Amino acid sequence: MSLSVNVYIISETGEWIKQAPEFDYQTLAGFESYRTKLYGSEAAKQLGLVILPKLATQDLNISGEEVAQLQAEAELILQDVEKFADQTDLDAEYIQSRVGNIVLACKIAINAHGNVVIW
Repeated sequence: MSLSVNVYIISETGEWIKQAPEFDYQTLAGFESYRTKLYGSEAAKQLGLVILPKLATQDLNISGEEVAQLQAEAELILQDVEKFADQTDLDAEYIQSRVGNIVLACKIAINAHGNVVIW
C-alpha cells in the first residue's frame, strides 16, 4: 500500500470535490511504512514537526490555517533532505519527490481554500 495526498474542496452542500494535480504521480506521499520511518520518525520530531508525525497513527485531514503549517513542515524536511535521509536511512531523492508532493498539495489547497488529506 501507498500513502496518498489529495486536495478536496467542500462544496456548499457538503460534498467533497477532489482537486486533481496535473499528473497522477503527484498524489504519492510514500510507502505505507513511511508513516513511521519518515513522517513519524525521531528525525521528524527533532525538527519540531507537529502535524506530519501524526501520520504514524492516523490519516490526516488538514484544513484552514493548518494547511500552511503542514506546508512549512514539509518544506522544513526539504531544506536539508540529505541530512534527513541519512537520519532516517531512506533515499533523499524519493523523500524529496514525496514530500514535494505534499508541498504541492498544500499550495493547491491554499489557492482553492481546500483541505489536504494524507491517507
